[in-house]
Amino acid sequence: MASRANRPCVQIGVTCEVLETRRLLTGSAHAHVSGLGEAARPPQAPALFIEPQAGRAPILDAIDSARSTIRLGICNISDPQIGAALGAAVARGVNVEVIVDQADYHAKSAEQAEVASLLAQGVAVHLSNPVFPQSFEKELVIDQTRAVIMTMCLVPQTFQDTRDYGLILANPAIIKEVTSVFDNDWAYSAPPGQPTPAYNPTPPLHVPTLIWGPTNATAKLSQLIQSARRTIDVTTELLDDPYLDGQLIAAAHRGVRVQLICPVNTREGTSNASAIALLAGQGVNVRVTPDQNPPANAPPYMHAKTMIVDGRVAYLGSIDLDTIEATQDRELGIIFRQRPLVAQLGTQFQTDWSTAQAPPLS
Repeated sequence: MASRANRPCVQIGVTCEVLETRRLLTGSAHAHVSGLGEAARPPQAPALFIEPQAGRAPILDAIDSARSTIRLGICNISDPQIGAALGAAVARGVNVEVIVDQADYHAKSAEQAEVASLLAQGVAVHLSNPVFPQSFEKELVIDQTRAVIMTMCLVPQTFQDTRDYGLILANPAIIKEVTSVFDNDWAYSAPPGQPTPAYNPTPPLHVPTLIWGPTNATAKLSQLIQSARRTIDVTTELLDDPYLDGQLIAAAHRGVRVQLICPVNTREGTSNASAIALLAGQGVNVRVTPDQNPPANAPPYMHAKTMIVDGRVAYLGSIDLDTIEATQDRELGIIFRQRPLVAQLGTQFQTDWSTAQAPPLS
């Protein structure tokens, strides 16, 4: 393939960066909007949306646009507005399938209530197979023409005081693989109160830019870190993977500027303090956001799982720097290189970095 410097880019009014973004969205640099049916048009919302600024609109718009199918894999769904939109989709004839994490469901009464409401509205809901300690992938596929890969749970707090992201795509290969894994996991899961099989295989995976837990998450995240030559900017909610932490430390030791933002204590009560101290002591620059419930005008709670390497390639998804998530859970992330999207993610990272605090002294 020709280098960027040698590739022609002569379409009037269309930059190379725009063409790159089209390839991510559509899988082709030559798609013409006039040749697409209404249901196949790329979404009008930004390709990358940022929470809590964006609110529910990107998710609600995607659900409201569905005409045939909705597939939603999510860790936790307890937001009534999202639930009502899914119910409305069923009412207009859309086939809606939702997989929620079985452990979260059993632990959280708000989610049990929302799932009961979804079932009453005709939404098909399965609890994930417990062969995965957690099924925390966060994907939404609409009509087999659009997909949203997210870092967020669909809970009210996401849209109030939590840093999260979503990436809206229309790439056929990505949609095909995400659907393949979802349909596979649907076959090996079951509605509330019904037993699941004692196993849950993963179908063949072919898209190199998708990261799947537990199949290839550790290897792909490690490769991304090892590819860094100048900078790594990371956000994570959890820091509990000594191997990936070690990769960040090794990068810092070879002269890469590594910056990481996380909470000291998570909303689930897990402490990152010891990992923060280790990383900071080995040359990783760490800043922290407020724990649990940020006060008014404070920076958002850091729930997002992202990484930007050398300002040119980025990761976004459901996988924290956490051993269980990377090696045992069902998780999903994506690596992308489209310059406008990487720059947008990087701008928000720098804003968050400027408002985050130095970690407390232990």
